Amino acid sequence: MNPKPPLPDSFIRARRELLLDHVFFGSLIMYLEPVIDAKHPTMWVDGKRLGFNPAFFDQLPLREAAGGLAHEVLHCAFEHPLRRGARDKKLWNIAADHAVNAIVRASGLPLPQGSIETEPRFLNKGVEEIYAILQGEQQSQSQGAGSGQSQQQGQ
Repeated sequence: MNPKPPLPDSFIRARRELLLDHVFFGSLIMYLEPVIDAKHPTMWVDGKRLGFNPAFFDQLPLREAAGGLAHEVLHCAFEHPLRRGARDKKLWNIAADHAVNAIVRASGLPLPQGSIETEPRFLNKGVEEIYAILQGEQQSQSQGAGSGQSQQQGQ
């Protein structure tokens, strides 16, 4: 059996930051098995494991790394991986990010650059509701693009 590689110091420091300064997130993160995953560009969770790319993690400032961990922990706390069902994975993830990012930022933790900015219209909404809104907008845009094309073809 191959021994697990040691966790990078950057991960340990960020997890410690949560345990000491954000006890709710810190207590939850201890239930997730850390998985070093250099094939994934950032971080992920599946409800039991928290995967992270050490190269991505190492370049983050400590508080952004802690914010990223809190973000992933909230996906598990809200059971986002389990609740997706047959929904589109990418759109579900965007909706879930809107749902959790506002909470992470409200806790005083910054998120890594490039994280989704929660739009005010999504505050206090659950992931299913946000998903339905985004899906409706996506369908409206695709129908709008299709109808514009058919109008041009008819001329």
